Amino acid sequence: MSYLKDQVIQLWADSHLADLHFNARQWELAIRCYSMIITAQPNATSYLKRAICYGELGRAKQELSLLQAAAMDITAVIRLVPEDAQAPYLRGNCYANMYDLTKSPEHLQLALADLSKSIELAPRFAAAYGVRLGVHVALAHWKHALEDSALLAQIRPLTAEEAHHTGVCHLKLRRPKMGLAYANQSLALKPNSRGAVNALMLRGQSLYALRKLTKSVEDLSRAIELLGSETQNHNTQGTLGEAFFYRGMSYYRRASHYGGKKGRVAIEDYAKAIADFDKAIQLLEATHTKNSVCAQAYLWRGCASKKSIGGLNNKAIEALTKAIEIGLNTPDRVLAYGSRGECYIMLNRPVQAIDDYSRALELEVDNATILTARAQAYMDLKSWQEAIDDLTRLVDLPPDTQDVPRLSQVYRLRTECYEALGLYTEAAADEEFADQLAEDNEEDPEDEDDD
Repeated sequence: MSYLKDQVIQLWADSHLADLHFNARQWELAIRCYSMIITAQPNATSYLKRAICYGELGRAKQELSLLQAAAMDITAVIRLVPEDAQAPYLRGNCYANMYDLTKSPEHLQLALADLSKSIELAPRFAAAYGVRLGVHVALAHWKHALEDSALLAQIRPLTAEEAHHTGVCHLKLRRPKMGLAYANQSLALKPNSRGAVNALMLRGQSLYALRKLTKSVEDLSRAIELLGSETQNHNTQGTLGEAFFYRGMSYYRRASHYGGKKGRVAIEDYAKAIADFDKAIQLLEATHTKNSVCAQAYLWRGCASKKSIGGLNNKAIEALTKAIEIGLNTPDRVLAYGSRGECYIMLNRPVQAIDDYSRALELEVDNATILTARAQAYMDLKSWQEAIDDLTRLVDLPPDTQDVPRLSQVYRLRTECYEALGLYTEAAADEEFADQLAEDNEEDPEDEDDD
């Protein structure tokens, strides 16, 4: 009886000491104490608190094994108390933190399942909705994320991070005005913190989508400045790389907008875009992150090189080739092949250009711009019949896709091909039709107002 009493006293002392360490955030000491308690008498409270200690240490040290230990302890809690909503929430949060380290979609799916179970047990569990919102964003489940955001807003106001996630969803669903509104909301909640970087990047991208390019450059420059002052780790480098990429896109689009109107400014902006794309590539590759943003940086670096002063076509070809190797979606692959083909033409290499144009047309068979370019490349090689075939495909495109000035040019190019083959009747007919199109396209004088 005396031994049992001593054991009870010892457990109480260990529990009291463990809680003291826990409340003082002395995680490693608390883990030792809770481990002794669990060995002597397993219980849900000790497992749960030890899990929290492992989780806090795992996030601080960025160690996967500690997060796994936390998840194992929470699993023990779920077995002991299956109807507790907090335990699946904490394990789901653990899996979400594991994803930050591993980038494994499996961890996101595990997090989603646990968080959904937590919400099922406690339908107004705001914290679970908040984490699940972030998981849906990471999985690109934009509509599901917005549903969680709306439900969460009925329970309590959104945090800065939740407002940011909501804005990202709206931007991905092509609602840049809503993206801008939530970016402003997020920035108002955390104007001078790490969270401000995400809000500034979201606002910069929303402004880019709204064609407010100078303001976009300003926001992204501020985000870059804030990130540059932080201790650099892989996550920070990756975010900084994305910031440089998006600012480069704003410079690129602004240069394209200026065109011949502000030639000197356009040249400067193309140079700034190239510098930003190079910096983005350097940072993203340093983190071993050859993702879609990295591929996009190579793609647009190639496009900017092609348009810059002097036409850096060899540099453009290198960048476009790298973008294709990393992987692009279908529209961007069409752009990459078409742009690289254009570079080959500028370097007087029509055979390679035709190869790239053909690859692009395999992906988008009715791309009028690339069909025209390939026809002209065939003409450079005096492959008149192949050129005629492409030009005829252009003529046969549906009327609602036809551009009259382009169609007039197509008939004139086919006229030249027919003449080269000695088909003068066909050439005369095409030339007459081209003249008629040009005449029909002439604008009538505008009627003057009576008053």
